[in-house]
This record gives sequence, C-alpha cells and structure tokens, in this order.
Amino acid sequence: MSQNNKKQVHHPDISNDVCPLPLPPRGAPPPTVYHTTRMAPTPSTSGSFDKTVIPGNARKLHVVIVIDQKVQKNLRVREMALKDVQKVADTLNVNLAKIDFDKLDFGETETLDLFYNADVALVDVTVTHQQPSLCYHIGVRESMGQSYNMILTYLAPDLEYHIMDALKKTHAHLPMIIYINSPECGMLQSYEKNGNEDDAKPPFARANSTTAKMTTFQNRLKSVLKSVQVEASAHSREKFMSDLRKAREITDGDQKNDFLDKMRTRLDNPDVLHPDTVSLMMLSYRDNQNYGGMIRLVDDLKRITDCVKVVDTPVIRYQYAFALNRRNKGGDRDLALNTVLSLIGGTTENEEKNGLLSPDVVCLAGRIYKDKFIASNYEDRDSLNSAIEWYRKAFEMSPLEYSGINLTTLLRASGEHFENNLEMQQIAVVLNSLLGRKGALQNLTEYWDVATYFEVSVLAENYQKACEAALMMVKLKPPVWYLKSTMENIKLINRCAATISPIEKEKQQFLFWSEFFMEATETDTDINCPRYPVLILELTKEFTPSYLTLNTEEGTVILSHVLETSQQKKIHQSEVKGIHRWHFTRTNIKAVTESKRDDRQLFLYVHENSDDFNLLFPTKAHCQK
Repeated sequence: MSQNNKKQVHHPDISNDVCPLPLPPRGAPPPTVYHTTRMAPTPSTSGSFDKTVIPGNARKLHVVIVIDQKVQKNLRVREMALKDVQKVADTLNVNLAKIDFDKLDFGETETLDLFYNADVALVDVTVTHQQPSLCYHIGVRESMGQSYNMILTYLAPDLEYHIMDALKKTHAHLPMIIYINSPECGMLQSYEKNGNEDDAKPPFARANSTTAKMTTFQNRLKSVLKSVQVEASAHSREKFMSDLRKAREITDGDQKNDFLDKMRTRLDNPDVLHPDTVSLMMLSYRDNQNYGGMIRLVDDLKRITDCVKVVDTPVIRYQYAFALNRRNKGGDRDLALNTVLSLIGGTTENEEKNGLLSPDVVCLAGRIYKDKFIASNYEDRDSLNSAIEWYRKAFEMSPLEYSGINLTTLLRASGEHFENNLEMQQIAVVLNSLLGRKGALQNLTEYWDVATYFEVSVLAENYQKACEAALMMVKLKPPVWYLKSTMENIKLINRCAATISPIEKEKQQFLFWSEFFMEATETDTDINCPRYPVLILELTKEFTPSYLTLNTEEGTVILSHVLETSQQKKIHQSEVKGIHRWHFTRTNIKAVTESKRDDRQLFLYVHENSDDFNLLFPTKAHCQK
C-alpha cells in the first residue's frame, strides 16, 4: 500500500524500548515441501545453491527483492544496497523486481503472486517492525516449495542482537547476507563465507571472529546468485499460472467465473496441482467475490487422499476460512471459526517448527466474531468481547491499520469513549502515525488507506474530514465487497454515536455519504426507490452531494443539493444563495446519455437551463435505472 509524498515520521517500533505496544516477531507457516520436484536443496559448501539444470534449456532467473525505501533510519545505506543488488542483477542478466512492503503486507493479489512465484526472494529485514510480516511471507513461500529465500540485513552499530537471534531461530536454514557501510572504500562490505561456515551464522559472530574475511557486498551476493539455476522449460504449472493471470483482464464478473471454472479443470493434472497454484486460484476467485468457488475447490481436493497435504497448508486453510465467513450459508461461519482457531492452535503448539502466529490469522478470528455480533442484531456480547480480544492480540503482535481500526470500532461499540479510555487513545496515536506516513489524503491511491482515514474521522466525529475521504473513496471506484467491509464498521459507529451527535452541516453531508455507500453495497436487491443519492460534477470539477427524485407517473425529475448553501457565492463580501433545486418535466429534458469514462455516470441535457448536468450514481445499475 505504498503512497507517494509520505510524511517522514519516526516510527516507534525502531527501538523496542520506546515502542508503546509490544512487537513480538510474526512467524511463518510450516516450511513443508509437498512436491517432489521442489524439494529444498542442500546448500553447497560454497555457500550457494546447486540445482540440476536441463542442458541447453536455461531461462532468465526471476528475482524479487523486498527492501524498505521509506523509513528514514539507515535509509541511505539501504538505498546503496538496492543499487548494488540491481548492479549484480544486470551483470548476471537476471530479471529483478522490487516489491513494496506495504503492498505485500496488505496482501495485494498481484504483489503476492509476484513474491510467492519468484525463483529467488531477497528479503531485507533491517527495519525491525517489518520483520513479523516478512517472516510470515517467507514461510508461505516455503510452504509452497519455494526454497530459494535469502535474508539481507544491515549490520548497524546499534544492531539489537536479540532480534537477530530470534530470526536465526525461526529461519536458521536460510542464508543470511549482511552488509556493512564502509565509508573508507565507498562501497558496502560483507563477510566471505568460509567452507565450514553456515550462511545463517549470526553476522555479529562473524564480526567478532579473527578468521572473518571481508569482501564487497556485490561479490558476496553474486557468488550466491550465480549458483541458483532453474529449469527454463515452460512446464505445466508455470503455464497454468500464466494463463490464470489473464483472468485479471476480464471485467465482466460472469465471464470471469466461467474462465476460472475452466481453468480449475486443469488442476486435475498432477504436474499442475500444487499449493501455489491452488492459492493463486483461490485468490482469483476471491477477487471476483466467488466464495462458493473457493470453498468447492478445497472441499473437492479434501476428498482426494493425495491432495490432503496441499489443502492443509496454512495459507490455503486461511483462505478457506475467509471464504466460509464471507459466504455465510448455514453452518459456514461456525466452520470458518473452527478452521481458524485450529490453525491458531496448531501454530501455537508448534512454535519451534512453525514460527510465531501471523496477525492476519488472528485478525480473521476477530472478524468472524465481529460478524457473529453484527448478525445477532448487536446483542451477542460474548462474540463482541471475543472479537475485541482477538483484534487486540493482533494489534499487540503488529500494530497495523486494519487491526487498529477494528479494535477501536468494537471498543466504541462496547460503550467505551475516547476521552475515558486510555487504550483507544493509544491506538489513535498509532493509527494517526501510520496514516501520516502515507501522505496527504489527496495523494492516497490505495482504497484501504482512504477507508481507514474515513473510519478514523467518523470515530472522532470529524465529519468534514470524513466527507473529504468519502469523495476520494468514490473516485477510486473500489469493488463492492471493499465498501461492504467499510460500511459494516460505519454502521457500528453510527449505532453508538447517533444519540450524541447533532445533525450539523458536516454530519448531514456524512449521512448522505453513508446512504450513497449503502446503496452501492446493496447490489443483491432490486432498485425501486424513487430517490437516489447522486453526485453532480460541477464545471469546477468538484462534486456536489445531491439527491435525484423520480416521479414516473408525472414524468418529472427533481434535483436538489444536500445543503442549500452548497452553491453560495461571495459578492462584495456578501453571500448570495445560488440555485440548489431544479424541477424538470418530461418536456424539459432534451436527452440522457451514458458516460464512456465511467459506467456510473450519465449526462442530463435540459431546456431552459444554462448548464447541463453530469451525474454520478452509486453503481452502474442505478445509472441504468
């Protein structure tokens, strides 16, 4: 979820001594390999990987690197490291792709696809607060049989070695390449690997060794990557995944489902069936809100004895529980809860093997309990308390926007208030810091960043900022299920705040936005209401919240602004009210045409009016009505 123009704010997690909330590292799923052709190779004595290659059938190596370029601490050194990696990639003629940590942590489909299916993953763990998420995604790669993973880290003078010890315990089997800033030679340095040394040996142990030899970071990295070779043949699994990605180009939902169902039949091929192909298949179903397809895929694979290990991987169990909770047919939610609690329990019991628990899984447990509370008409207090506990646990593990905003919302739903609750105040500080680093609202391009800004503003009853964020949400044109998730929280907040918030101008506009988004999310119901919330695009390129009222019997259309003063103009320091309400009969309307740029917009051309109207509706269905 990267953004431009981020504000540089000191992150409280850089030092564990000043962090307001504990941040134990997040671990990975079991690094179990299930495909005979993807068994983890044994590191050679030279410190690099050896892999059999079909002669004359080589292709370019696909390498990804995750290295932070935003946190200010040691930023210059990490920039130097990235340049060195790029130089090595150019020298070896490999394909190098840089992955943004925020997008990887959020779980953006294309980013996950790129990271999980790269031949080699270089993961820089220099930024302490990113380590839990990075360790989790490394573990997912390992569970899919992607064994070529390397840890990079900067050996800073103030390095906290207990954190490095935790990484070594979790990923002792992975090569760890450190780099050191050497102002004397103007290049990053590293330690050569002796024949009897393990790459995962703690870097500080090598630094204290009398036999440690220095080399350039570029040479150290090049010696490792040179030996990593992969088969270049476009085998069935790679071809399947390449074809599956074409589904993203299909905009029609029904056509995309048909395409995915046809792709699914190719999983019958044993060379195609693998945790990474199943995971990408489920992500493709998820992006099209086809939760039934996700569930049927896993249920069918469970019936095949040889496929049990495939569907038993943590990432697929997580996606399965997510889909069950979203579909919510009879018994789905209970099965989803049992699945995620079993996943949590299994990880907790085998921390030495699996690493620490992922906050994503913990958040899903909180989400299921929250949905049970909402489904009970807000009466199931046990589910509410359980949801609070799970979101609190996730936020304590790794303070992120998703867990923080949900925890705050549920605390508010339980009757707590900002002014009297220290925990809510602390969460607000962390959330504001996280949002501030993403930049100004008008520069945000990721829906979830804007939605978090929207929800935080509503919680603080700052409706002016909430309305500004709502307009940004409309412009981003998010999928319906994104809006549904956001509006569930807004309904919870409104339920608590309705009795204490006055209907002011800003609140009146906010209620319009709530109605606009609710109309957008209720896609399963027939559109019969004669009154629609719409946005009028003015000549100034600004949107004005309005209502469109249709009277089919009389053949009339009424347009009215939410606020009567929305078109006020200042003339010689005095305000004169402009027109804010229009009444058109059938004879007044010249034509109605759809916009080619946005299927939610149409143009209303009328007689006896100086301006025509560009109207934006909640959905395409409203526009066509």
